[in-house]
Amino acid sequence: MSESAGTILLLGTPQPLMRSFLSMQYRLLEVEDISHLRRIMERIMTVELVLVSAASAEKAENLKEAIHELRNVEPLLPILLDCPGLYFEDRLLYFDRGVSYIFSYPLDVREVRLMVQKYIAHARSLNERMSRFHAVQKELNIATLVQKSLYPQEIKSGAIRFTYIHQPYYLLGGDLFEFISLDDGKAALFLLDVSGHGFSASLITMAIRTLLRGLAMKVTDPATVMKELNSHLCRLFFRLPDTMFVSCMYVVVDISAGTMEYANAGHPNGYVLDTEADILHCLRSTSLPLGIIETNRHETKKLAVGKTGRLMLMTDGVYEKGNDPEGNAKRIERLTKVFRSSDYRELDPLQMQLKQEIQKEHPIREDDYTMLLLEWGEGNERR
Repeated sequence: MSESAGTILLLGTPQPLMRSFLSMQYRLLEVEDISHLRRIMERIMTVELVLVSAASAEKAENLKEAIHELRNVEPLLPILLDCPGLYFEDRLLYFDRGVSYIFSYPLDVREVRLMVQKYIAHARSLNERMSRFHAVQKELNIATLVQKSLYPQEIKSGAIRFTYIHQPYYLLGGDLFEFISLDDGKAALFLLDVSGHGFSASLITMAIRTLLRGLAMKVTDPATVMKELNSHLCRLFFRLPDTMFVSCMYVVVDISAGTMEYANAGHPNGYVLDTEADILHCLRSTSLPLGIIETNRHETKKLAVGKTGRLMLMTDGVYEKGNDPEGNAKRIERLTKVFRSSDYRELDPLQMQLKQEIQKEHPIREDDYTMLLLEWGEGNERR
């Protein structure tokens, strides 16, 4: 018998003709005590087909539980039934329970050979596909761990505190965010959302990350950073078969000077709260998204901020739920109300409440979502 011969699990007592024929071409594994079936299947990984044999319809009834157990343990494993005297309705019931094929009577060796070969070949094809799937899944899990390792940690630098809420649509996400400590006590916050989600979007964020950090350390003007990123993305997207673009928000906070500079390239509005004056500023879009046209004009906006304040940035996955502009606007309103509330004087409880609000609206995710929270003021240094 060759190494490529398949292994068939026998349940019940097959007819002598069936047993004799199969034993010449396949390895047969007989199970007499079906109460141990689950343990046997978990330990033996080479079974490619199951043959359930019964001398009559009444005896086949005793093997129903075994068929059910097999389907629970190995949902894709072919199960062939050898049982004379089954009525049409009985055959339908067995098919419904997960039996792949029922032999006809009188038994024909040609039919046995053809069906066994067919279903073993099918099982091997499925096993090969599943092996490839698991290999890809393993690679995706590794890529997910790499991507997560690059996320910024909650950061407290001087009087600044930073945290975030992030959930990719699948294992990998197309949202990129960074907190960067700059010279002279400045801090930069960056949030980017690649169109679509999944593996391709995550690869683009990885390509941008290194470029972004290098730019931020050399250039502090948000519009200049946007211009460089846009030029890079236009060249990258030109070579891709599908149309892609990137919405982006870049903010530089200078607490000592009491100023904030930002550029918004087609990204959802950001919100700045002056907690002393209780004034909420809106950081609206100042240009088209990145990667569409290289002549895209970018503008740096500047505003004064108080000694204590908060900043909230988000991607559209935080509030979008289908094609519902009115509902999206209401969800943004509820989020900004929580953000502005004096009930959450510290960042941790604010983050927790915002997370609950997002998850309440999105029990089933439709996109990646990210929310960044930055807080500044003398109170943070004492925490």
